[in-house]
Amino acid sequence: MGDATPPGPAVRTFTLYRLNPPAEYLEKGLAVKPRQPQLTGVTFSNGGTWVLWLTGFISVVMWPDFDTFFRVHGHPEYDTELSWLDEPLQS
Repeated sequence: MGDATPPGPAVRTFTLYRLNPPAEYLEKGLAVKPRQPQLTGVTFSNGGTWVLWLTGFISVVMWPDFDTFFRVHGHPEYDTELSWLDEPLQS
């Protein structure tokens, strides 16, 4: 019946923070206060990534992979920090 070892996690979750969001984004509800979660997300074993925005305009967005999502929303100029909440996916 195959290997009795259970597979690794099928998803990996994360939270993204922006320590220095633009003031005008805060005023318009496009960002939350520094050190509060800007968004939370999940990356599936096939790479697909879903993001739940926690700003004044809550929304859910799907991305084909984590790298594409982070290239668009990583924003080093906002001192973005990403915190993985669980272990890396196993192949």
